[in-house]
Amino acid sequence: MYTIEFQKRGLPHAHILLWLDGSNKLQNATDIDKIIYVELPHPNLYPKLFKVVKRYMIHGPCGVVKLNSPCMK
Repeated sequence: MYTIEFQKRGLPHAHILLWLDGSNKLQNATDIDKIIYVELPHPNLYPKLFKVVKRYMIHGPCGVVKLNSPCMK
């Protein structure tokens, strides 16, 4: 089951729910971390890509903590 949403800045992201057979279930956080992870592009090797990811995919706190955060627009 999945749904694709568009953030306020227009970028899509997916929420995915998977059902696994008992023999394939991930038992702990270490198992999950082996297959689900994220890496930022290397800023020296891929400066343009790093800049785009940093600008559009990462932001700090929002709400009353930071009213000018991009997610508050």
